[in-house]
Amino acid sequence: GEKSEYDLKQAVQVNADEYKFDSKGYVAENEGGVKLHLLAPHVEPFNIDTKYKTHSEGEKHVGNVEVKAQYGKGKSVNLVVNGAAAPQEYDLDIKANAPQAENLKKLDLSLKTKNPSPDTYVVLVAVDADGRVYKSQSTVVYSEANPLIDVSYTAPNTPTSRLYVKGVKLSENQAKVEVKIVNIRDLSLDAVSEATLQKDNIILKVVANSEKLGLKNYKVDVATKDANNNG
Repeated sequence: GEKSEYDLKQAVQVNADEYKFDSKGYVAENEGGVKLHLLAPHVEPFNIDTKYKTHSEGEKHVGNVEVKAQYGKGKSVNLVVNGAAAPQEYDLDIKANAPQAENLKKLDLSLKTKNPSPDTYVVLVAVDADGRVYKSQSTVVYSEANPLIDVSYTAPNTPTSRLYVKGVKLSENQAKVEVKIVNIRDLSLDAVSEATLQKDNIILKVVANSEKLGLKNYKVDVATKDANNNG
């Protein structure tokens, strides 16, 4: 493919101060790049170098962006972004390095989404901030017969937290719901509830366990008769 290039130089005088701006770049079919150089009075020069590339592998489209910046006295920041998109899967990966920064020198962020079946979505997120790793995984199933939400989260120095809610349609008039809560604000809970809908009656059964709430095989059975029924 064709490649077009440009070179731009600008200088601006403000009273006794001169500001200089240089920019070079190119654009081709699947790649491009820009270099910027800024000179301003009383501050260190600022340079930024950006490149991008894209390509396809069958139905998968891949992109890459790299940014390098230099500023101050020998300070630098590097950023690399990789992305991929396929019919049922998206990936995004961001890596940033700022060796001279005080608070955060290295950051990695990874995001993956999958759609393994028409009603199922999975999202994975991982963050590494100077060696401190945070992860979350979410699965959602949009289904009338078997809906599901399952979310787990891991952070440094804390046990994994999880929320799990699953529904099962047992028949036209009977359904079951399972709930698991693990280490969410120090609370863990296991509960199974089953509801049966009869002509004039709803029967609800619940079994729950939670050490924090003092529940051990705690059972509740509720039946609601129709108020108009004398039986």
